[in-house]
Amino acid sequence: MLGMTYANQPWKAIGAFKKIISLGFATGTYVSIFSTPWQLSIDFSILRFIILMFIAVIGMVSWLIYSHHFWEKPSSKSQRKYRYAYNLTTLTTLISLTVFNYIILFLFLFISVMLFVPDNLFQLWGKADGEHSITNYLRLTWFITSVGLLAGALGSVLEGDEKMKELTYSSRQYARSQKIDEQLEKEEASSNYKEREEQHEGQVQSHKEGSKQ
Repeated sequence: MLGMTYANQPWKAIGAFKKIISLGFATGTYVSIFSTPWQLSIDFSILRFIILMFIAVIGMVSWLIYSHHFWEKPSSKSQRKYRYAYNLTTLTTLISLTVFNYIILFLFLFISVMLFVPDNLFQLWGKADGEHSITNYLRLTWFITSVGLLAGALGSVLEGDEKMKELTYSSRQYARSQKIDEQLEKEEASSNYKEREEQHEGQVQSHKEGSKQ
């Protein structure tokens, strides 16, 4: 399964997430101007941060599968075991892509928070301990990254839909199958044409021989 995921070469689709990252960054930045995220980032336990991050990643992956029709449905052309493997590979590919883009969004928001948010605001809005400034920045960034990805990116679409479909193993297999079917149809049509030509030549030859007699 890991080999199939690697064969999808998910790193080639990073550019397709530019719109999602920009929307997530805009949403995360907007959310950070209110006091509630500051208070929640101080009050949340690590477990709640992990759960929120998990919801954001799974929600994003689910939306991508739904909006871009990445999930292979049962059909007469695909066997169940292959369909299961293709869908699982698509899932792992999208999860790895979403996690990587989550990290990118986290870094962007962390830099933004460090540059533009005064440390004393944590004490005013979040009632945080001033001795843990870096921890406060990290907690706030973690919170707004999850919220930004979930609220800002859901409903958006990836750039380069065809390029994304090429990443899914099942789509490439389906494309290969279509090419094979087209080639077989061409060969069959060519064979039928040759047979008709031979029959026509035979009829002409028989007609000539009959005329001579």
